Amino acid sequence: MSASCVVHAATLRGVQAVPVEVEVCVSNGMPGFSVVGMADASVQESRERVRAALRACGFSMPSSKVVVNLAPSALRKTGSGFDLPIAVGLLCATGQVNPAVLDGVLFAGELSLEGAVRPIAGLLAYALCAQRQDLALVSAAEDGAGRIEGIRRRVIESLGQLRRGEFAELGGALAPEKPQELDFRDIAGHDMAKRAFQIAAAGGHGLLMMGPPGSGKTMLASRLPSILAPLSRSEALEAAVIHSVAGRDAAPLLAGIRPFHAPHHCATLAGLVGGGSPPRPGAISLAHNGVLFLDELPEFAPSVLQGIRQPMEAGEVVVTRADGSVRFPARFMLVAAANPCPCGFFGDSERSCTCSQRQVHQYQGRVGGPLMDRIDVHIDVARIPPGQVLSTGHGTSSAKLREGVLSAREYASWRRSTTGLDERARQAEVLVGSCAMSDADRAFMEKLAASGSMSGRAIMRTLALAPCSPFSVSGELMKQSALLARELGLRLHTHLAETKDEENYTLAHFGMKPYDYIESLGWTGSDVWYAHGIHFTDDELIRIAKSGSGVAHCPISNMKLASGVAKVPRMLELGIPVGLAVDGSASNDGSNLLEELRVGYLLHRLTSAEKAPSGYDMLKMATVGGAKLLGRGDIGHIAPGMAADMFLVDTRRAELVGAALDPKNMLATVGLKAPVDYAIINGRVTIAHRRVITQDEASLARRGREAVARYLG
Repeated sequence: MSASCVVHAATLRGVQAVPVEVEVCVSNGMPGFSVVGMADASVQESRERVRAALRACGFSMPSSKVVVNLAPSALRKTGSGFDLPIAVGLLCATGQVNPAVLDGVLFAGELSLEGAVRPIAGLLAYALCAQRQDLALVSAAEDGAGRIEGIRRRVIESLGQLRRGEFAELGGALAPEKPQELDFRDIAGHDMAKRAFQIAAAGGHGLLMMGPPGSGKTMLASRLPSILAPLSRSEALEAAVIHSVAGRDAAPLLAGIRPFHAPHHCATLAGLVGGGSPPRPGAISLAHNGVLFLDELPEFAPSVLQGIRQPMEAGEVVVTRADGSVRFPARFMLVAAANPCPCGFFGDSERSCTCSQRQVHQYQGRVGGPLMDRIDVHIDVARIPPGQVLSTGHGTSSAKLREGVLSAREYASWRRSTTGLDERARQAEVLVGSCAMSDADRAFMEKLAASGSMSGRAIMRTLALAPCSPFSVSGELMKQSALLARELGLRLHTHLAETKDEENYTLAHFGMKPYDYIESLGWTGSDVWYAHGIHFTDDELIRIAKSGSGVAHCPISNMKLASGVAKVPRMLELGIPVGLAVDGSASNDGSNLLEELRVGYLLHRLTSAEKAPSGYDMLKMATVGGAKLLGRGDIGHIAPGMAADMFLVDTRRAELVGAALDPKNMLATVGLKAPVDYAIINGRVTIAHRRVITQDEASLARRGREAVARYLG
């Protein structure tokens, strides 16, 4: 005599629950209890838990041969979730419970030795598996799965409940309470960093912060989810399943909060990308549809860091085992923080670095070029003054920053719907097309990329959107350019406040001054720089400083056109990023940056006296300042890991006698009346002994004269 029954169950495979049929057969023969069907050790152990639970709840264990088959047999079964379906199947097969309890339900749960039903990891995945089969999930009460619309869930607290044959419904759809988010308002200062976070959030770009300990890097990163767009229902469910499988609380995700996961730097490769036996999601999957924050980036093992490169491109992790492959979603926004050196104070203005140049170079090199190339936005984060710290709670709010993020994403969505192109998949092609480069522009870009050994990613980051001036194009074009640039992680540049005529024009046509107008178009922030900026008022300069926007100072062009004198001393006093530029041939036929440096120094000595920038200040504007405007962290000063871009001047020249006593100010106070002795561009010598060695100067001059003759007719 034998009896049998079939119970619907499931097993986890990655982040999905796969249907399993638990076939229980009780027959005559030698007493025994066996489980077959590729069951792992945790499933085999269920036999003892089931025996104890049945006796504790007043049921009897049959003194017959009991065989439990988990079908399909080719699928490996894992976890303690088979306790409940095996026990239910055994009770139904022996007639101790009405088989009707099996109708339309899927069982999943672990049993205590007293017969209580315990929740298991991944109940949300089990609930979705049941939904796909048009079944209701019967399990313990703890989990948010039963509160999701469309998911039917019933509760069982102990095996004794099976006698009644009824299971209580676990509520209906209920939106989880949204937890209190961290707000950028709590962070004093760091306006440039906040702007960088806004840009990164708009385009989903990776971001690296570098700065000394205590500069606020972790505080900034932890608030990033507050400015990201809320999770859609599908995104929330996708992320919640991963967290449920990992045994983590999924309620914040179901409330629309994007995940923020910050693994410790001692994490293993399996801990970061996923693995184990059975395979479980790693940190990058827990950050799916959200933020992965890697603090102390150089402290991670290099092999571990390199393991996330491919998932960053593919948006998923594939873990291969002997019994098959498991896929874990891993589409995340990478945010990293690092100290500049082992002691943390390399380049710090307040504390001296105790590391050698070799140590600094080795420390920064631990991350690896390929991974760094995949992080689009690099920013320096300095410690803020104590006075600003005391202003905590009065910074730009997350709500304000999120408005800009949502506007950029809304535009991106509109463009995708109208063009049919998805920049997320074909970013390079769309970007190049949007820039609409001429043949000459393209040739210049190709030459620049070749000389700098730029990767494809670096080329894309170099491109920028730059309408000539806000009054020479439509306001809508300016707005759309800003949205496009921020979506693609580009910088913005235009001419502004160069002449009084410009101011008169904007007042007449738009009812506001140039800076008010540009501000209304969204052209402010640390990703924006303006050429000239001569006629800014002091109030406007204060607003520019708060926004993080920069100014390219063009003294020779301004003097030639009689445009006026930019308030550079005040800009520097307010901390506005200022670079030195020559403008174009329309207003500067010489285009000599060293001449620009000296003329700018003399101009401000004449107009500002003791408040004028020093010669060294002018040199920094021409180097560090220009690099900052361009958003380039690899040029502007000489240091390990920087591009080998420099020029050399022999101070033994007759015209420079005595200049070596003050080399920092020499180029401004004395000036250079002849070519430099040597020039090195990205490690390649281009000028040697005051002669260009990469081009035939005579040939270039001849071709130039011919071009001028053709132009003049």
